[in-house]
Amino acid sequence: MKIKSAIFASLSGSIAESLYLKSKNIASVETPVLITNNPSSSFISRMEKYNETVHVFEKSVQQEDNILKFLISNQVNLIFLAGYMQILKPTILNAFPRKIINIHPSLLPKYKGIHGYRDSFQSSDDYGGITIHYVDEGVDTGEIISQVCFSKNPSQDLDCFIERGKEIERIFYPQVYEQLILSHRSLNE
Repeated sequence: MKIKSAIFASLSGSIAESLYLKSKNIASVETPVLITNNPSSSFISRMEKYNETVHVFEKSVQQEDNILKFLISNQVNLIFLAGYMQILKPTILNAFPRKIINIHPSLLPKYKGIHGYRDSFQSSDDYGGITIHYVDEGVDTGEIISQVCFSKNPSQDLDCFIERGKEIERIFYPQVYEQLILSHRSLNE
């Protein structure tokens, strides 16, 4: 059985691209469907170099219904959020329980929300980190799947701290993506 994933991104799409590239190296995975809510996202042009279409679903009253229909028609099994800057509503959450995964730039439960790196950097913690978790109805409250931490360097500024975290994200998230895909496949065989 081949697994079909969806990758959602709103911003540059660099982490989403790393998931896409990982999918090309897993025999049991079909090419993922690619989704954005931002028609000016760099994710779109980033994926054009692979001749892939990123499907745009702009915010509207029907947005989530339209996304859900699209996911069902494409027989998507798992959803991976990679810089998707919109909270999913029950329409999609209820249709994909424990099948929506997000990456967050802090060691949850610390520093929830969109400023995880900044809040972590400004804290008294000696480290920062990345969390991959299931998505639930809360903001960054879903069950933790995996985490990785990295030490703070006192000589680095916030931009360097964020770039270091992003470098780790581009390695860490694809590894967890592969584990979840293979686990999902074995559960459904």
